[in-house]
Amino acid sequence: MHAAIARWVPPNEKSKFIWCTIGGTFGTMITFPLCGVIMDTVGWEMAFYFTAVFMLIICVTWYFLMHNTPQHHPRISRAELLYIQASIGTDISTTSMKFPTKKIFTSIPVGILVLLHIGDLWGLFFPMSYGPKYMKEALGFDIQTAGGLAALPYLARLVFGIFFSVIVDFLHTRKTLSTTNLRKIMAIFSHLVPAVFLFLVGVVGCDPYIAIACLTLSLGFNGASVGSCLANPHDLAPNFAATIFGIQNGVASIFSALSGFIAGAITSEKSGLKEWQIIWGLGGAVYVVTAVCFMLWGTGERQEWNEPQPTDVPVQMTNLNNKQT
Repeated sequence: MHAAIARWVPPNEKSKFIWCTIGGTFGTMITFPLCGVIMDTVGWEMAFYFTAVFMLIICVTWYFLMHNTPQHHPRISRAELLYIQASIGTDISTTSMKFPTKKIFTSIPVGILVLLHIGDLWGLFFPMSYGPKYMKEALGFDIQTAGGLAALPYLARLVFGIFFSVIVDFLHTRKTLSTTNLRKIMAIFSHLVPAVFLFLVGVVGCDPYIAIACLTLSLGFNGASVGSCLANPHDLAPNFAATIFGIQNGVASIFSALSGFIAGAITSEKSGLKEWQIIWGLGGAVYVVTAVCFMLWGTGERQEWNEPQPTDVPVQMTNLNNKQT
């Protein structure tokens, strides 16, 4: 998806299209309540069959509708093609570039971005994996109600993501802030503000509805990640944005998986408010540490290894309908 964004989306519209990549948030939002009903009525097995079939439909749709570049799309209009080409300009190389492995894996900006993404996914996976468990066991809701309430934070993330993507694209177009400052400001909203609400979840756990409101606002403000860790790969190196995102998402997913083990260990013998206070506090702390590191050492500046080298091979870009000029 990030490879497509790099090649399809004009720079001043990227945040809105990056927002589209958090469609998984919408999937989670409808899966929690729907699977709660399915499990309660026909059994847990059918919840897996239903989601599997839906995933297959999406996969087949993607296969037939997705094309690597605007130049290769068989149905794109000439006006849209020219607009995209003019907007992107020379940001994306037309040469087959060698992946600068050593430079990327020794890059401080990439390392800090990976760290920021660890915080992002840690705060995202905790509610995703253990939100329904928290609402059922600690707050006392039944499975259907817990499923419905667990969907609220993801609805908030989706809605807040729209808002932040519009703001980020507006500020990027106006160039009122440097790209680095813009990303750092968005990290405040995507990491530090959610951390505050996660801490509050533990503090006000005795009031279930306030706790759910805090959890909802925490994940809602995380929607600002469309302007921080999700957008930063395109700042550093648009030619390698997809691979950089694959690296940061892969590493962050591994660390975020640990959050599930930690939460499971903490609640293995007892799943009360005290145990969950530790879990939410830990999630908030990870948010804070990763955001502070990005504030100190993160950047939105283009990296020199993004540019083509003399040994790179030109690629002939042709359009299936001969619409390119």
